[in-house]
Amino acid sequence: MRRPLLLLLFSLAGCFSTTADVQLLRTQQPARPSDCPVNILAEDKAPYPVEDLAILNVSYAPGGRDSAMSRLREQACYYGGDTLYAISETPRNNASTLISARVARRPPAE
Repeated sequence: MRRPLLLLLFSLAGCFSTTADVQLLRTQQPARPSDCPVNILAEDKAPYPVEDLAILNVSYAPGGRDSAMSRLREQACYYGGDTLYAISETPRNNASTLISARVARRPPAE
């Protein structure tokens, strides 16, 4: 009876991610809708002009990378961003990984 419960707990642990830290790089911008479109870039520098808004750090359990990426997208919208870039992952221990990303937005058109 204990074994199925432990397996369930470990499988659920992979679904969880938490925001570990937020570093604002300028005053907070108005939030965008929680399902706003966000460009996720593999580059360390955005290929178009952006204003950096924040650096986000999200911690996730094994198997929780998709959950962590969803949290990054939601947080990008919350902080007014439309772009995530400079994404890096750092294992913290056997039970979690830290994923960091810069939140930015394209400058408003003049």
